[in-house]
Amino acid sequence: MMRLVTVLVPFVTALWLSPASVVGKKCGDVCFDFSDEEPCVENCQKKQRCECCFEWNPRQESLSTLKWWENTDALEGDSSRLEWFRNRQVYEPIVDSKERNLIAGVLYTHSQTTLKMTVLFPPLYPEEARQAAVFVIGTSTGKLWEQTCNINDGTWHCTVRFDSIPHTESYFYEVQYTADSNHYSSDYFYNYGGSIPMQKDYPRIAGVGCFGKDSTKNKDELRDAIIAQDPDILVLQGDQTYFHTNLLYGFLETIYAINELTRNIPTIVQLDDHDYGQGNIWGAWDEDEDSGAGFDVAPCVVNAVQDLSIGHLPDPGSDQTLDNGIKSYYTNYIYGKTDLAIMESRKFKNRRNGDSLFGSNQEAWVQEWCEDQERLKVILLQTPISILATNSTRNGEITSMRAVIQDVTTPGRDRFMSIIKDCTQLLLSGDQHLGIAVTYDQYGMSECASPAASNDMFWRLNSYEEGKSHMSGDGMQYTLHKVWNVKRNTYLKYGNAKNTRLVDNDVMKKNRADGFLMVDLDGTTATCEMHSYRVSPEKVWEVSVPAVDRRRR
Repeated sequence: MMRLVTVLVPFVTALWLSPASVVGKKCGDVCFDFSDEEPCVENCQKKQRCECCFEWNPRQESLSTLKWWENTDALEGDSSRLEWFRNRQVYEPIVDSKERNLIAGVLYTHSQTTLKMTVLFPPLYPEEARQAAVFVIGTSTGKLWEQTCNINDGTWHCTVRFDSIPHTESYFYEVQYTADSNHYSSDYFYNYGGSIPMQKDYPRIAGVGCFGKDSTKNKDELRDAIIAQDPDILVLQGDQTYFHTNLLYGFLETIYAINELTRNIPTIVQLDDHDYGQGNIWGAWDEDEDSGAGFDVAPCVVNAVQDLSIGHLPDPGSDQTLDNGIKSYYTNYIYGKTDLAIMESRKFKNRRNGDSLFGSNQEAWVQEWCEDQERLKVILLQTPISILATNSTRNGEITSMRAVIQDVTTPGRDRFMSIIKDCTQLLLSGDQHLGIAVTYDQYGMSECASPAASNDMFWRLNSYEEGKSHMSGDGMQYTLHKVWNVKRNTYLKYGNAKNTRLVDNDVMKKNRADGFLMVDLDGTTATCEMHSYRVSPEKVWEVSVPAVDRRRR
């Protein structure tokens, strides 16, 4: 890859500002959700404001906020997991980085002519600079775009936006960061570069999620197997972290572990229940669909997590906020001749008479999205639209699944399906730790759900016969094309998925169905492939279903 550092270094001194400081910041600068003009104060009462957002619960986000460097025992399990940043000295690079760097990773999307990019850093010391510079250059025209971005304390990221960048060529980008802005020497200078490929008409999509509670942050096997499939878009489908009291650290760790993927591939991120610090979530609980009453974590923490992980997505389809201040972020990503709706499947769901799944505002938005007939439509969900698991395992025994586990609200689901039935033929989802491909008979619409990247949380199965029509747990008829179940001898031996977490055996991990989803689109057909990556990567199976560009129908 072409390196920009020698060309672009002269621009750095012109763009760089002095390091930011927490002192004198406004409340909205720290927690990202309020524009209150009162300065931060130590005794503020509202947990949504300033550092009180995190002081409200000293255990919450202790690995990345406040005096993070003092919290050496804050992470459950093996503290060596933290060594990559905890052993780092002031101004020094990440300890176990394969390249000398202080930049942990990059996330970007390029929708129509807007490029948005988030740069992630490990937690920074007070002495270290709070600004970076981002440069984008056309590979054929040589045209240059440049911006500085301010690094947020607590989330340790900055986001830039470039408008009017056409899709007529590919691009290189480079991030430049000087840890000590008073000394522009190579000892303090770090750069991180990657590519932005020119778009195709129809992308090859990699879907991966449910990263589990594995004993290590190492994701090299997974990363290499996905890179070998040459995806055009990467979708992180949810449950990127299970560190419920350190959500910001958990997401940062995952991106750092797979940053060779996100460096050169546009990445869509979806947030599911564990990304919000809960094992299951009805966002509205028993209240109004816009209440946000089901979130256990403080709204300011939720918004900080979203700002870090999905701030690089295309602009939200609505400026709606829930009643407690949590921001909505459903949107769509236009790639070539493909239009992907990025739904929020958890925020508006309530348990009151099953009347809300996506919320009325999001339903109205997706209905408007469906009216645009210019591109192939694909919908991305965090969790399958229907209950596709028939069984789970417990202590080596197969038990029947209860509908409440999936918690799909039937009226809300049926209303949503009626909106999209003439719009799309393809849903892509994750969450259930079950690789599966089905077609919903009533709607002529198919869904492919990814397996778990690390299937050590729970095991769910579908015991139905492939190629036959069946009834889902919530009463929707579907044809089961293919399913990837945990091998019988694996769940009989280990009983529960959590019993495999500390077992260093790649054959077992392959048998427990660790993997990812690949989806090929061509404007007529979607080919869904299940891939394993343990021991020796291989395609487990593939299924082709109709996914017709609406203009061709």
